[in-house]
Amino acid sequence: MFVIISVIVTFLMAVTSMIITKYRRIPKLCNAVYGVLLFFICSLPLLAEGGIMYELSRVDRTEILKYCEMGPKKLAKNTGRLTRSLMTLAHRFD
Repeated sequence: MFVIISVIVTFLMAVTSMIITKYRRIPKLCNAVYGVLLFFICSLPLLAEGGIMYELSRVDRTEILKYCEMGPKKLAKNTGRLTRSLMTLAHRFD
């Protein structure tokens, strides 16, 4: 569902940018609002995702395998809530 919403929002932002480019007499306030929305809706999520990917790439492979081999009960006992939810999600898709 998130992917569909992201595609729709990206499409709407692209159409809006074409309209702004075609009709140059749009007030500067509209351009400023568009720029702010473009930054917060399109750029920040991509930057955050890139940061998360970078941090995950720094995790040692043996550490990941250790958590993947744990059962759900052992995971719940030995890890925090965020790690437990991430590993549960990974087990569902595995």
